[in-house]
Amino acid sequence: MYASKLSRRIGIFFCSFLTTTAIICGFVFFRNLNKAFLSKYSLLAVGSSIGFCSYLVVFTSQTQYLQLMNNMFSIFWPLQNLSRENFNHITQITQLVKYFAYITVFMSFVSSTAGLPWFGDEYDIMLPVKMYTDILGTWATPFLVIYYVSVYHIGFTIICNSFVLIHVSLHFKFQYFLLSKHLEQLQNEPELLNVTTRN
Repeated sequence: MYASKLSRRIGIFFCSFLTTTAIICGFVFFRNLNKAFLSKYSLLAVGSSIGFCSYLVVFTSQTQYLQLMNNMFSIFWPLQNLSRENFNHITQITQLVKYFAYITVFMSFVSSTAGLPWFGDEYDIMLPVKMYTDILGTWATPFLVIYYVSVYHIGFTIICNSFVLIHVSLHFKFQYFLLSKHLEQLQNEPELLNVTTRN
């Protein structure tokens, strides 16, 4: 998932920051259960909680994903065993998946950018903004900047681990394709033997 120790430390920093923010927001949310408060923050707070839980599971499980992938690849048949025609067919599939990955990363960047406060203060919309502003006052700006930047980290983390699962599922499909081709060869071998013995 992370190419260097620095990128991993940055990821751990964002995960710790978001976890702390979520805990404090949960405390603030359940402390202010009145109609006015719920009408402002409940819908986005619940949706954000679901997204954060998904992110947290993915972030903490990424090592297991990579270990699973490495363990499986060690016992897979190499795709070079296929004929040139079948290998080209698989290459076309992987190219389509690559284009889809590029589009997904771009759309994640666009959606994260769209969530920035372009049209004014989000104090009455987003609970973390209200929390940091109420607690820290004028010192809230650095924390709000980190919070908005962390949205990009959430999208990147979820997308990258989704790509790992897609990568693994594609290789399962290719292995099934290889197995079917091997079985076809085994099925045709008796016919070839019969023709050889007759000649």
